[in-house]
Amino acid sequence: MLVHPVGINPRAVKTKPFAVEAKPLSVKPKSLAVGQTSLAVEKKCHAVEAKCCAVEEKLRAVDAKYLAVGEKFSAVDAKAVNT
Repeated sequence: MLVHPVGINPRAVKTKPFAVEAKPLSVKPKSLAVGQTSLAVEKKCHAVEAKCCAVEEKLRAVDAKYLAVGEKFSAVDAKAVNT
C-alpha cells in the first residue's frame, strides 16, 4: 500500500458530493435599514427641492415686477427725451 507523504492515503479518503440546500432568498435586516435610510434621504431631498421651487417662483415674481418697473422708467425716459 502506498502512503501519501503527509501520512494520508488518498485512496482511503472518500469524498461526499456537496449537498445543495434550497434556501429562500431573504433580506437581511442591515440591508433593510440601508433601504429605509435611503428612502428617508430621498424624502428630504424632495422636500428641499419643493422649497427651492417655491423660492424660484418668488424670484420670478420679483423679476417680473422689476421688469415692469424698468419698462415704466423706459417709457418715462422716452417721454423726457421727446419733449
